[in-house]
Amino acid sequence: TANSGTAGSGGAITITAQGNGISNGGLTIGAFNISSTASNTVAGSTGGTITIDAGGTTPGDLTLSSGSINAAAIGKAGAGGQILITAKTFTGAAGAQTFTANGATTAGGLGGAGGTVSLTTLGTTGNLTFGAGGLSLSATGGKAGGNGGTITASAGGNLTVTASNLTTGALAGTGSGGTINLSASTAGGNGTLSLSAALSANGAGTGDGGKINIINNSTAANAIVISATGTLDANAGGTSGKGGQILVQNNGNGGAGNITVQSAITANNRGAFTGGIIKIDASGGVTPANAGTI
Repeated sequence: TANSGTAGSGGAITITAQGNGISNGGLTIGAFNISSTASNTVAGSTGGTITIDAGGTTPGDLTLSSGSINAAAIGKAGAGGQILITAKTFTGAAGAQTFTANGATTAGGLGGAGGTVSLTTLGTTGNLTFGAGGLSLSATGGKAGGNGGTITASAGGNLTVTASNLTTGALAGTGSGGTINLSASTAGGNGTLSLSAALSANGAGTGDGGKINIINNSTAANAIVISATGTLDANAGGTSGKGGQILVQNNGNGGAGNITVQSAITANNRGAFTGGIIKIDASGGVTPANAGTI
């Protein structure tokens, strides 16, 4: 742990195995709870920074067999910190596992913005799955207000979301929605990105809608599939505010990867403010005669 006391921010925890330019044996961490939180009642503090890095010139595999990672602000004020995880492949717990960088988690205070949670795999077999009872990433705004944070899940291979385990909205009071970045096939293969659960980056109160970016780099026949239950929302708060931004894009690596969208996608405004932006793009590396399915 590197938690703060009743004042100040959380500290830094770094676990690294980069191989120094040679073969990287990777990292295996058994039962654990890694924590760098801020426990404050005044504004200005943040959760700490937790880095687990098995990257380097020759990335290694990462196994986190059980436990949680927490860089939240757990008092009445303060912003969430950062959780940064990089490896060739990632293997998580068999059951529930949570990585949290939320803003102030105690109600009745000043609130605080969500932090950053980033999980990146660098290998072509580096698949990521977010399913029921499994891995969850959270960077919400505080319970008394605050903007949502940023969640990034970047897979060298396939990325699959079957449960709403990626949360980055503004929860209460006033706050803009956060940002959710999902990407697949970043290692140069032809993986798939499948979404069958709702994603939300909504604002609260007078906050604006946030951003959702869904990007693949694949020539697979079904490069991106968003089913009817995979709704995407980046709406303004309930009182007023601008609509957010939603991007669904397949770059195709010079080929013709298809995009299929069966769900509702909304980026609505509230009050006398502008609506959001929704862009669905299957044109990367695709000729007009062989466009994606949208």
